[in-house]
Amino acid sequence: MFNCNNYAANNRFEVGELNQEQQSLIDTFYSTEPVPMLKHPLYIETLFVPCLGSARYALEVIKAREQVANKQLSCGQYLAFVFTHERPFRFDAFLRICHKITDTQSYWQVLDQVWHDCENPCAYNNNRIVWSELWQGEYVDHAPLTVPCDPDNQADIDIYNSLLETFTVYRGGHVAGFSWSLSKDKAAWFATRSSEFGNNRFEIHSLEVKKSEVCWFTNARNELEVIVLKNKSTAKTLESF
Repeated sequence: MFNCNNYAANNRFEVGELNQEQQSLIDTFYSTEPVPMLKHPLYIETLFVPCLGSARYALEVIKAREQVANKQLSCGQYLAFVFTHERPFRFDAFLRICHKITDTQSYWQVLDQVWHDCENPCAYNNNRIVWSELWQGEYVDHAPLTVPCDPDNQADIDIYNSLLETFTVYRGGHVAGFSWSLSKDKAAWFATRSSEFGNNRFEIHSLEVKKSEVCWFTNARNELEVIVLKNKSTAKTLESF
C-alpha cells in the first residue's frame, strides 16, 4: 500500500488521514512511472501529488463525471458517454456499450468518431482483431450501410459515389494497416509522420480496391480516408526511403 502521509510529509504537503475510498483510489490508479500520474478512466492528472487534498478533489471530479456518464447512458447519448471518459479509455468505454446502440446509423456514426479519436487504433494485435470485427459489423449485429459513409455528411457521400467500382488507395507506413487514402500526397505525409512512433523506414504503398471491399469512407479530417480490411498481398510499394 502506498503511504500517502509519508509522501505528503516528506514533500511539505498537507498530511491527513485518507478514508478507505481515497486510499483505494491511490492504490489502484496512481503510478510514478514514467511520471507521477493518477490515471482513472474518468480523470487523468499528470504530476499528481498523492495526498489528502488531491485524492479528495480527484474523487469529487470522478463522482461528478460518473453521474454525467450514467445519465448520458440512460438517455441513449452514447457518443457523449464515450467522450466523457479520458482519451486512453474511450475505446474500452465504447466496447462496453456498443451492444446498446440499436440504431444502425447511430452505431456507425459513433464508431467513426471513436476510430478518429484513437491516435493509433491498431497498435496492439488484440485491438486489430476487435477493430476488424467492429468495422464488419460482427462485434455487434449491425449490417454495413449501403453507402459506407456518415449518412449526415453529404459531401462524403458524393465523393464516395463518384469513385469507380475499382480504384486506387494509398498508405504511408506499414502496409498491413486498415487506414488508406485516396490521396498519395496524404499517404506521403503519414509515411514521414510515422517516424514519431519510432519507425525509421518510410514507405508509401498503393492498393487496388473494389467498392464492395470498403468498410468506411470519410473526409472529416481532409484525409480522404478509406478503411480497408482486405488482404494486402496485392499492394505495391511505390516508394521506400
